[in-house]
Amino acid sequence: MMDPVTWPRNVSFAMAALLLAYWTGGCGDTEPPPPAPRPTTVTVSPASVRLAALETTVQLAAEVRDQYGQVMTGAVVTWTSGDATVASVDGSGLVTAVGEGVATIAATAGDARGTSAIAVSDPDNPDRAVLVALYEATDGPNWVDSRNWLTDAPLRDWYGVETDGSGRVVQLDLGGRWDGEAQTYVPHGLSGPIPPELGSLANLTRLHLAGNELTGPIPPELGNLGNLAGLSLNANSLTGSIPPELGNLGNLTWLHLGGNTLSGPIPPELGALGSLTGLNLSANSLTGPIPPERGTRLPV
Repeated sequence: MMDPVTWPRNVSFAMAALLLAYWTGGCGDTEPPPPAPRPTTVTVSPASVRLAALETTVQLAAEVRDQYGQVMTGAVVTWTSGDATVASVDGSGLVTAVGEGVATIAATAGDARGTSAIAVSDPDNPDRAVLVALYEATDGPNWVDSRNWLTDAPLRDWYGVETDGSGRVVQLDLGGRWDGEAQTYVPHGLSGPIPPELGSLANLTRLHLAGNELTGPIPPELGNLGNLAGLSLNANSLTGSIPPELGNLGNLTWLHLGGNTLSGPIPPELGALGSLTGLNLSANSLTGPIPPERGTRLPV
């Protein structure tokens, strides 16, 4: 028989054990609270925009969703531009066209990020009219590739054109492609005269029109291209004399005029091209002496 003095103590221990087991089991059945919502995706709309003039604007919108796929109304979004010289953006997502080119506008919420591509073209860019003149003078519709030419796309998106940060043309490569097996150029399809307007491309550093079917004289206006470092007009059907104005191209490092039907003397002005390291005048009908400053170093 249980001692009446110890019985309540035993009962108390037993009850405590039962209560502990109950509460332990109960807590094990309780689900932990779900993680707090956090931004996981940002969708920017529209995803791409083309602005056809400077100072025009477009309003972007950003939709933020959490890890449960729910829209997070009121989420804080930060807007930034990948190239503020092309397009700027304010805190509300309003984009303004600044200069010709392409910029990526980003919307960030937490660790999530979405983007929109902004393309800006400048109809007032003077280089645009020059390229149009080249296209029209050299049978542009029959070029091998005239992608984006004559469209309102930024000039940098026109095939063969490279521009600087302000949208001015710095390189123009519409030359034929050299076929090593056949040992000849595959023309790009340019035919007709070289338009004198090319002399207005003030920022141009490289002009490559070799391996085509260009005819007529070399425009003396090309001597206005003070930044030009490379000029390739070889393997065409150019006629006439070499313009002495090419001697004004103080930054020129290579001049390739071979494989045409140029005639007359080699202008002594070419001797002033102090930066020149490569000169090709072969396979023409040139006469007279080679300028002595060039002839001691460079083959023709």
